[in-house]
Amino acid sequence: MKTFFILEDDSNRMERFNSIFKKRFDKNYIIYSSDNVEKAKAIFADHYPFDTIFLDHDLDNKIYVSSKEKNTGYSFATWMEENYKDSIKKQQIIIHSMNTVGANNIKSVLPNSSIIPFNVLIKSI
Repeated sequence: MKTFFILEDDSNRMERFNSIFKKRFDKNYIIYSSDNVEKAKAIFADHYPFDTIFLDHDLDNKIYVSSKEKNTGYSFATWMEENYKDSIKKQQIIIHSMNTVGANNIKSVLPNSSIIPFNVLIKSI
C-alpha cells in the first residue's frame, strides 16, 4: 500500500493527484491531505512516514504568498524539519508549488526535496 501526504488547497489539483494515483496504483494507495498547516501537522504526525510527501507553498486560495505568513508550505516544512530532523531527510519530498520564491524557501529548509512545479509534475507521475 502506497501512502502519500499532500499539502494542497486547490481541489482541482487534489482531483488530479487522486486520478493519477488511481490509474497508477488502482486501490493500493492512501492520500492523507490538508489545506491548512495546523491540521496538516496533526494528520502528518498520526500517519508518518509516507512514500512521498507533496508540498504546495501558497495556501488559503492565495497566490505568491510571503513565506513569513503562518499558513504556507514553508511554515509546514520548517515544522517538519524541527520535529522529524534526521528521518525527514530519508523521505521523498516533492515541492509542487508554482511560487518559485516559496518553493526555494521550502527547499532551503528541506535540502533533500525536489522542486517540480505542478504543471510539470502532473505530466511526469
